[in-house]
Amino acid sequence: MIEWEQMDKRKYYGIGTAFLVGIRAAIYPAMLVRTRLQVQQQKSIYTGSFDALGKISRREGIRGLYKGFLPHNIGLLALQTHSTAYELSRHLLLPTTWSPTWKGLVAGTIASSSSQIVNVPVDVVSQKLMMAGQSKNLNISLRNVIVEIYSKNGLRGFYKGYFISLLTFGPTSGIWWSTYLTVHDYLLPNFPTALPSLSLNAFSGMCAGFTSSTLTNPLDVIRTRFQVIGGKSIGNIARRLYKEEGLAMLYKGLTARYMSTLPSSALYIATYELVKNLSLK
Repeated sequence: MIEWEQMDKRKYYGIGTAFLVGIRAAIYPAMLVRTRLQVQQQKSIYTGSFDALGKISRREGIRGLYKGFLPHNIGLLALQTHSTAYELSRHLLLPTTWSPTWKGLVAGTIASSSSQIVNVPVDVVSQKLMMAGQSKNLNISLRNVIVEIYSKNGLRGFYKGYFISLLTFGPTSGIWWSTYLTVHDYLLPNFPTALPSLSLNAFSGMCAGFTSSTLTNPLDVIRTRFQVIGGKSIGNIARRLYKEEGLAMLYKGLTARYMSTLPSSALYIATYELVKNLSLK
C-alpha cells in the first residue's frame, strides 16, 4: 500500500488528471442515459437503457451523448479533492486498530463529503445540459444554462440538492471503499501470480461499484429528480416517485448506472493504483 507521504504530488496530480479525463470520456454516455431515465416519468420517452442510447444517437448524434461533458470535467477538481481527502483521512486512521473495511468506510465518507462543495454545482449544470437534448432547442449552451440557473435562484441554485447529495454520495463512497478493500484483501492471498495486480484491483473495484450502486440507487434517483425538476422537499419527491413508479423507483436507471459505474470503478481504481505507483518519489 503506497502511502500519501511516499508520492511526488506534482506527478500524482498531473498524471492522475490526464487519466481521469480519458475514463470520463469513456463512460459519460452511460451517465447521460442514466440521468434521462431517472428524470422521465415511467417509460414516457425511453423503454430502457439501450433504447435510450439508440434514440439519443439517432436524434442528436454522437455529440448528443456528450451534452454537458465540458462542465462535467470541471468535476475533476472534485475528484482530486476526493482522492486527497481519502488519502489524508486514511493516513490519520493508520495508528488505529480498525480493520481496513472500517477505515475505508470512514475515509471514503469523509472524502465524498469534502468533494461535494465542487461536485454539486457541476452536477446541477451538467444534468441540465444532459436533459437539453430532449427539448426543442438542441443547441442550448453552457452559458444559457448558467444564466438560467442564476437568474432564477442566484448562487443557491447551483447548490440545489446539496443535502441529498451529501446523503447519497457520502454513503456511496464509504460503501465503495470498504467493499473494495474487503474484496481485495480477501482475494489477495490466493490471487494467481501469473495475472497482473491491476486485474485484482479492477475486479475488486467492479464489486465495489456494483454493491454501492445497488444499495444507494434510490437516493440517487431522488437526488437527480430534485436537482433537475425540483420540488418542495426531498420527502415530496420521494412520495411522488413512489406514486408514479411504486417499488420500481428503487431500481430506476439502475442498469444504466451499472453501465457507467462498473467499468468506471474498474478503470478508476486500476488507474488510481497505477498513478500512485508512477508518482512514487
